Amino acid sequence: MSLAFSAAASYKRKMLLPAAVGAGLMVFGFLLNRPQFFQSYLQGYLFAVAIPLGCLGVTMIHNLSGGNWGWTIRPFLEAGIKTLPAMALLFIPVALGVTSIFPWTNHELVAHDPVLLGKEAYLNVPFWLGRAAFYFALWSILSLWLLRWLLPSPTAGTLSQQHRVQRLSAGGLLLFVLSTSFAAIDWAMSIEPHWFSSIFGVIVIVGYVISAFSVATMSLILFNNTTPNPWLTSKNLHDLSKFMFMGIMLWGYMSLSQFLIIWSGNLPEETFWYYERSLGGWWWLSLFMPILQWVLPFCLLLSAKMKKKAPYVFKVGAFLLVVRALEQVWFISPSLRLGAAFPFHWMDLVAPVTLGALWAALYFSFLGGSSGVPAPAGHAHTAHEPQDQPGGKH
Repeated sequence: MSLAFSAAASYKRKMLLPAAVGAGLMVFGFLLNRPQFFQSYLQGYLFAVAIPLGCLGVTMIHNLSGGNWGWTIRPFLEAGIKTLPAMALLFIPVALGVTSIFPWTNHELVAHDPVLLGKEAYLNVPFWLGRAAFYFALWSILSLWLLRWLLPSPTAGTLSQQHRVQRLSAGGLLLFVLSTSFAAIDWAMSIEPHWFSSIFGVIVIVGYVISAFSVATMSLILFNNTTPNPWLTSKNLHDLSKFMFMGIMLWGYMSLSQFLIIWSGNLPEETFWYYERSLGGWWWLSLFMPILQWVLPFCLLLSAKMKKKAPYVFKVGAFLLVVRALEQVWFISPSLRLGAAFPFHWMDLVAPVTLGALWAALYFSFLGGSSGVPAPAGHAHTAHEPQDQPGGKH
């Protein structure tokens, strides 16, 4: 038995209006200030693409580890994965604006910079575009294979079929980590081609996981109002909240490790990245980033009792998504608008809202066409029967 998501079409329609309005504003921004448009679009794109990539990674982790928590959010993860091919199309503006974003595309600058000359074999537009095409091809193929072989329920499939999914997930997870790490270097770190960090890719991947768990858990709670989910128990919600908490802690640990290593090394080719984020208005954003993405969420999810309250967890997930969008601004903008007195441009707000709403419309479209939630073995209630669920309605 499975339960379909009848309200998905309604949520899709609600997302189309902000997506359309935002697209119009972004077109106006393009005509007004093209370099800023491409910069803001990249920030919004990195925020949006993190969600389906995180869904892909979390699904493979669940295939290897098992647990009821994964079946609780499985249809939401699958719907998120299905949006990956569309994200390849939304990458086109980034590809078109590569010369407006990345300094290593300036041949005159490269000719007078020995560091950039040494990296020219890797950092050049044709190879950069080729790598981007390879990443999306790899992720799309991996997604198609994974969705094809995924088992519909915990009790479905033979032992050999279960092992096949696990083998695909084991190899796929390795390719996923490598490809997303290189994509993070290409799309974010190479904006500062003199800077390098071996931990940066891991920090970005952890952000993907936070995004995926936030969206999937919020969807689980949201759709439970119209389609009660038999997997949504206090224990499973508690497990999902703990995964969000784990992501927050891992992000904080990796970010602090990167900062301490660079601070203790005190090398000019490393420290300047943080120095740029201490100039002008960026100082305040740098001050609040660890508070908003580490300290505050840590406190919000520390209580075991609160991690079982669905409306509360929904709000924490929404807060984490807002901070994830803010993090992309902190990654990208200080390098391009050094020492800006006011760090935000209006397109920095419009871009993540537009691309996030567009992604959500695609997501709800796929979710509405899904087969729904596989009911646990022995579960006989209908979608309209009352259940013992945590936290009441959102």
